[in-house]
Amino acid sequence: MASADINQPTPIVVPAIPGAVYEDDEVPLMQVWELAMRSDSSIGRDRIKVKTILSPDKFAMQGLVMFGPHPLFYEDEASKKLRKEFVLDYLTCDVVQGDDPELKEEGGITVKNLNGKPLNFKKLQNGLIKVNNVLIRSSRTLDDDIIVHELDEVLFDHQRKIDEAVDDLIEKGSTDEDLCASDEEESRV
Repeated sequence: MASADINQPTPIVVPAIPGAVYEDDEVPLMQVWELAMRSDSSIGRDRIKVKTILSPDKFAMQGLVMFGPHPLFYEDEASKKLRKEFVLDYLTCDVVQGDDPELKEEGGITVKNLNGKPLNFKKLQNGLIKVNNVLIRSSRTLDDDIIVHELDEVLFDHQRKIDEAVDDLIEKGSTDEDLCASDEEESRV
C-alpha cells in the first residue's frame, strides 16, 4: 500500500542512488541521476530515502534527443537545473506497488515526487497501470524493497523542455567540451 504523504517536503538536493539500484544496473535513469548528484550539493543527500523510482525506458531515454546536443549531459547552469528537475520528477519516497488494490479505485493512488508534483497511479481494467496517463511497461522490486517502474515515455512536459534546451545549446554553439566529464576523465585531471 502506498504511504501517500503528499505533504512531504520537497528536497533541495538530489538524493543518493540506493545501493540496490547500483547493483541492479538496469535503471535507464541512473546515468542522468549520477550526473545530477555530481553537480548538486551533497548536504542532506543521505536523509532522503527513495522508495519508488519511475524511469522512462531505455528507448524513451534515447529518443529524448535525436539530433543535436543533449542538455541532460551538459555542464552549463541551465542544463544542470534541467537535469536536477528531470531526476527529481521520477523519484518518490512513497512505496507504490503494482498489486496495491487501491490502484483499481476510481482515483487510484496519488503521491508526490521529490519536486512536489503529483504522481497519479491507476490500474486499468485490462490490468495495465498508468502513472499520469503514461503506461508503466514493467515493474520490479529491488533489494531494500525499492520499486522500479519503467515508463513507456517521459512524464510532465520534459520533452518540450528538452527540445527547447537543445535549441538553446545549438544557438549558443555548445561543443563537446561543454559535456559532463566522465569519471575516467575526471580522475585524469
